[in-house]
Amino acid sequence: MGFGAHRQKFLLTIIAGVSFLISPLAIADMRFNTMPMTHVQTVQVEQTAKQRITEYFYDMSTKPPLSFQKRIHVASSYFLGERYQLNPLGEGKNGRYNQLPLYRTDAFDCLTYVETVIAMAQSNNLAEFEQHLTRLRYKHGVIGFTTRNHFTSLDWNTNNIQQGFLRDITTPVSYTHLTLPTIYS
Repeated sequence: MGFGAHRQKFLLTIIAGVSFLISPLAIADMRFNTMPMTHVQTVQVEQTAKQRITEYFYDMSTKPPLSFQKRIHVASSYFLGERYQLNPLGEGKNGRYNQLPLYRTDAFDCLTYVETVIAMAQSNNLAEFEQHLTRLRYKHGVIGFTTRNHFTSLDWNTNNIQQGFLRDITTPVSYTHLTLPTIYS
């Protein structure tokens, strides 16, 4: 694996980590949505998201190629000002247990924001985005409530490290590997 691939995985790890560190800040502006969506509302949200993401890829195609880091920056800035919503997604209109949209661009929680940005930065069109997002969000890319990476530590990190999206950097940056100055003698 080349240096660029290591740098890319390191960056994804940092992005995921930062998102989970700032999540308490987002909770201060949380808007709870306890009402289920109708089938029509789910379809409308998904269609709007597809249109918005397609426009993003069109805009990106008119610019010179960007590094992965800059693609992360552009994709993440694309959603500035969107609202935080607890549990904004489901398994789509055909979902067995949860018919909320499969993805959306008008509301995020911390994890869905990170997944959307990573998938956009790795993709060049809507079809690639949907494929990357599905692989990030679901074990083996199989869409379903039971295969979704619901828990960050248990599912999301483990499955995405196995797929090569992330690299665990806990040991290299842990306190046991740091030399700290002695304050008291």
